[in-house]
Amino acid sequence: MSWVAKGFAAAVATGFLLVAAPQTTTAFSPYECPDEFICLYHDHGGAGSKLEVHDNTSDLRGVTGWNDKARSVFNSTSDDWCLYRDENYKGEFKIVSPGSGTNLVGNFDRSVTSLRQEPDGGCAA
Repeated sequence: MSWVAKGFAAAVATGFLLVAAPQTTTAFSPYECPDEFICLYHDHGGAGSKLEVHDNTSDLRGVTGWNDKARSVFNSTSDDWCLYRDENYKGEFKIVSPGSGTNLVGNFDRSVTSLRQEPDGGCAA
């Protein structure tokens, strides 16, 4: 009989069987964003500093530290949002669907300058 089995048998015989308690850990929750906001993050995966946006924003140059800085986004609204590379909702755009979060890659990594809820005519309108 192995020493583990002997130890277990001795513990059972004496009534001193120790059971490890379950451990609880606080899980990292990426993309924390209040309901009805779209959030931009300085790092991929919803990490780093966060900007919570509730209204259309035509120029992030007026928001210190956010023009061309976002690396990920989460949309907690019930509407599509349009991210634009240029001010005043111009230039190349990316649509972020309700309830979705994503890393901004390629042309959009650190390139968002304006954003708005998708208008009736679509992001290109």
